[in-house]
Amino acid sequence: MKLERLPKSPTERPALLGMYDRETNKVHWAVDGDILYNSPQFMDGSNWFMVWAINDVIHCQVTQWYHFSGDFSLRVTDLTPDDAVAMASLSADIASQFMDGDIKLEKTS
Repeated sequence: MKLERLPKSPTERPALLGMYDRETNKVHWAVDGDILYNSPQFMDGSNWFMVWAINDVIHCQVTQWYHFSGDFSLRVTDLTPDDAVAMASLSADIASQFMDGDIKLEKTS
């Protein structure tokens, strides 16, 4: 999918969604709709991000984050939309590890 422009708000429809595929090292893009929600890529637990831009800030809000304890979003500048989605996906994985207790910081006094 060739991106003509990013939506200007999270409420603009149709929403633009991006998913980073680690195996191919590519970002897949889709517009919000029933076909996407019934696709195997959406149902396999992959993190899809709603993507929009305000000025030079790209916002990536996870749509189906698998952690029950919170939500995840990322705002970045100076990246392409593809790079922003890849960074958000990898960051969400790290955040989930923290929330699960798999990563712990050393306690300081």
